[in-house]
Amino acid sequence: MSFIVEDSRTQLLQKSKKADNYVPSNQAKGKNRYERRLHSKVAKSVKQYNSMDMNKLFKDNILDVNVEVNGETDNYIVRMSFGGFLDYLHE
Repeated sequence: MSFIVEDSRTQLLQKSKKADNYVPSNQAKGKNRYERRLHSKVAKSVKQYNSMDMNKLFKDNILDVNVEVNGETDNYIVRMSFGGFLDYLHE
């Protein structure tokens, strides 16, 4: 069995705070990605996360989760797909 190994939240925040600054013309909203993070919003309601394809989950054992993001310049959907989800749930 293999699991995803990720950096911790603290490690990611430290990398983001120390990131290179953007070019001078874009600094009106912040110097780097950490400072500009406040200009994006991620979905907060349960309804926005409840767009799961249950047929795909139970027939193909794949969980797809869509997350709406209102970005600094555009709105988009981040899709995460987890294969073998029911096996992990069973364990």
